[in-house]
Amino acid sequence: MPHVFEGKPRGQSALEFLATYAFVFITISIVLLLLFAFSSIPKNILPTQCSFYSGFQCLDAALVVNASGVPELIVIASDSEPGVVNVSSFSAFLNYHSSKSGYCVPRVATAGEKIYCIANFTGSVTLGSVYTGTFKVIANYCANSPANITAFCPAGSTYTYGGNIRVQATKQVLGTPYYLNIKITNSQVSAVPSHFQQEIQFSPSTYAREEAPDLGNIRFYFGSKELYSWCESGCSSASSNAIFWVKLPQAIPPGQSMVIQMYFLPKNVEYSGVHAGEAPQLSPTYGEYDNGASVFNVYQNFAGSSCPSGWICQSGVTISNGATINNANITSTNEYYPQIFDAYVTSTSSCAKGEQIDYLMNGQNLALNNNQPYWGHGNIGSEVNGAYTVNTNPPDYTGLYIQSLGWSGSTLYWWSNYTNEYTEGTILSNSSPYYLQIVGWPSGCPAVIQWARTRAFPPGGVMPSVSFGTLTPINAARIEGSILKI
Repeated sequence: MPHVFEGKPRGQSALEFLATYAFVFITISIVLLLLFAFSSIPKNILPTQCSFYSGFQCLDAALVVNASGVPELIVIASDSEPGVVNVSSFSAFLNYHSSKSGYCVPRVATAGEKIYCIANFTGSVTLGSVYTGTFKVIANYCANSPANITAFCPAGSTYTYGGNIRVQATKQVLGTPYYLNIKITNSQVSAVPSHFQQEIQFSPSTYAREEAPDLGNIRFYFGSKELYSWCESGCSSASSNAIFWVKLPQAIPPGQSMVIQMYFLPKNVEYSGVHAGEAPQLSPTYGEYDNGASVFNVYQNFAGSSCPSGWICQSGVTISNGATINNANITSTNEYYPQIFDAYVTSTSSCAKGEQIDYLMNGQNLALNNNQPYWGHGNIGSEVNGAYTVNTNPPDYTGLYIQSLGWSGSTLYWWSNYTNEYTEGTILSNSSPYYLQIVGWPSGCPAVIQWARTRAFPPGGVMPSVSFGTLTPINAARIEGSILKI
């Protein structure tokens, strides 16, 4: 018969556990966040009790059966240390049986960052039964972050972070975490700057077996450091094309490459809204997982019902989880240096114009300024010392699309959905600060803006190329020495 790790009689086990750990239960917090990370687990397994004694905060836990029928304890924790923790092992002890193997992803965590720890057991569990016991994370700790973003803390600073748990076994299958390498190549003669917003496009349907339905379990890493990422569109496992933006941690010299990793965590893991997020209109509650402010240089999703801080809204502007602009405009109160200015907008059908985004140079008079480049629905132009030129070639858009305006050197660029529609040589300076402005006009032709942002101009106007490696499972066997082999 297969071994079942039930251990001692359940009543005796519970009494011994309570007697041994009575002092711990004073501080145990009852975690009811399974609706967040494990929303599809039946409610009858609640409540789960999970608590770290120090070092981490336990956010969630589940005892599940994986696709191979192996019991797995999954603990989601947040690093509560002020410095950096790098994990070497994770183990658990449930109903007097020890785990066979365990690991945490990511291996390096900074203050407030989530880690996902999995311990595998031999034998089987009885579905619906309650299991109690302890777990521990063995890790090194640094009070200050290492100078190298991929560096680990010194081995001499090893600590054990223990905790206790009470959890009910469920049939839920969360899947095995996977990763793949992404090679980003800069083919231009100038460097990709540090903290550059890199566009990552891929077909989610290729990896549907490993993905959450909304791609909320996808994370990006450089070495063992989680990167800020934001899903813009195609955020579905059934999509043929998803667009993520990832904030790179360091520069890429001309003609060179860097490698980052894309992780697929257990399928029921959701966007964190901190390092991993999505466009505001894609979340169940508007902006719930939107971390665009951490990814882009300037970012606004116009959440709520009032004009956001840092912007001036004219009469004719309505803020309601997005901005509707009718013969009016929104202008930033802060000045910014020229880069790429994007806005996700809806054109108005049958209107001669409809919307435009501007860089304003000569103050916030909410009107056309000398040396102001601007573009709108169906036309683009610039006014320099009163001499106005216009291009009428760009197509009309009557649905949601992305308008972009930017310049490099003395050249002005206009894009629609990342396709260049117009390029103009100008005498504009890219060394002076400008205000940002979004306009909807004329009256009766309102424009709806979902979000607006600025991002770095790619070297030579060319986004670095991206190539994908092979999908590989992450498991305990891949943790070797002092670095997670990825």
